Amino acid sequence: MPKVAIYQEILDWSASRPAWQQDALRRLVSQEQLDDSDIADLASLCKATHGLDDQKVPEPLEKGHLPTAAAAGNAVQLTHLTHRMGVNALAQNQTIEFGPHLTIVYGANGAGKSGYARILKRACRARGAEPILGNIISGASPPVPSALIRYLIGAKPIDFPWDDRSDSDQPLSRVSVFDRQCASVYVTKRTDVAFRPMGLDLFDRLANVSEDVRKLLEKERRDLEEQDPNLPTAPPNTPVASLLENITALTDPDQVRALSEFSDLDVARSSEIKARLQDIASSDPQAVAKTLSLRADRLSGFLDSLAEVSTDLSDASVRDLFKARSAYRESKKALERRTGTFNSMPVVGVGSLRWRRLWDAARDFFVSEAYPQESHPSRDALCVLCQQEHSEKSFERMQEFERHVSSTIRADHQEAERKYLLARNGVEGAVVHSDDAIQELSIDNTELSQKFASYSIVLKERREAVLAAIQDDGELELSSALVKPDFQSLSDHIKDLRSRA
Repeated sequence: MPKVAIYQEILDWSASRPAWQQDALRRLVSQEQLDDSDIADLASLCKATHGLDDQKVPEPLEKGHLPTAAAAGNAVQLTHLTHRMGVNALAQNQTIEFGPHLTIVYGANGAGKSGYARILKRACRARGAEPILGNIISGASPPVPSALIRYLIGAKPIDFPWDDRSDSDQPLSRVSVFDRQCASVYVTKRTDVAFRPMGLDLFDRLANVSEDVRKLLEKERRDLEEQDPNLPTAPPNTPVASLLENITALTDPDQVRALSEFSDLDVARSSEIKARLQDIASSDPQAVAKTLSLRADRLSGFLDSLAEVSTDLSDASVRDLFKARSAYRESKKALERRTGTFNSMPVVGVGSLRWRRLWDAARDFFVSEAYPQESHPSRDALCVLCQQEHSEKSFERMQEFERHVSSTIRADHQEAERKYLLARNGVEGAVVHSDDAIQELSIDNTELSQKFASYSIVLKERREAVLAAIQDDGELELSSALVKPDFQSLSDHIKDLRSRA
């Protein structure tokens, strides 16, 4: 007849049970008795499965919770047990040595004998294992219980560092630990079975626990049935009042839920009503109305300023600024190349701004008064500055000057410079004075004030980054797009202030 692995059979069978019973089996294997808190936990797990309690995560029975039956091969023999820390009030690094046949540990009450037994029961997965408590009078938070267990498999020594949080060592589960606490697992009430194989008592104990859970749930049901429903008083002729007057077991739960939960619109309406009640309760309504109007005006100015700054610092505006700077740079280089042709002139500064003013004045005098019928420069006219006739060389030079002045390079440069300065001035002037407005807004709407306060900080940081790149003659890569808050929500708030006023 094949040998039956009872605990493995129980583990396989437990997978078909409800989640709360799988949790109960784990508790029954690791604890001698389940107390009232265990029964309450299991009842809560049972209710959660049917949506009658908050969702909880059960901890099902697993292979690591079960003791291992003795297997063929070398025997497991304990040799040393060294307490590390965290077990009752046992001294640290104290060792018990086990003899090959019999070891007697003795001492007065409270000496710590039971502490070592508790370690072995936990490490060897004994039935009836007890929770291990730390030293409560040490003055510090108890550490996790831990110990070093040395044993032999045949002649091979093995050290197992045990702590109360980790899984037990597989060979140690073959060691049977028996004491007074474990006795009740094997010696129980009278039974018709003369011999019960190890593990089969779990079925009776699970049945008893299931009965305890049933009784607790039945008690809760009776308590609920005995309670009179405490329905709220609702104003007449409202949907809630109509629902309460006609509520039955057939009432749609979604209808009840829809009327009992506050929507975002309800929250906004409630805040509005509270604000208006506060206005009405004022001893001087005219003063309150004036204050509300002033607040609306300040917030309206803040909104207009914010919209303008948002445009000046938008992604498109920032890109246009750097494009304008690039165009200005190119036009400046072209003008410098053109002006550079006059570097060999005998007089320094030809082509500069002052020279241009001189040329423009002389040219204006030539065409307006001296030779209104001639085009400037003229081979037949005298030089209006030196009052002398032009030589061939001087006339050619005058023609070169005129071509330079008449060129569109300078005009293009001036236009590029104008556009660049206009874009840069827009960024430099994009300053939001938000502190007072944000504080004003927080009086009625904290959430809205926080949104616009955060956005104001984003605008300030972007402006500083753009100006720093311009000052350092560097480039700027926008790390993220500028996302504006809902300006309409602030506009609606301003309208509400004016309405209240």
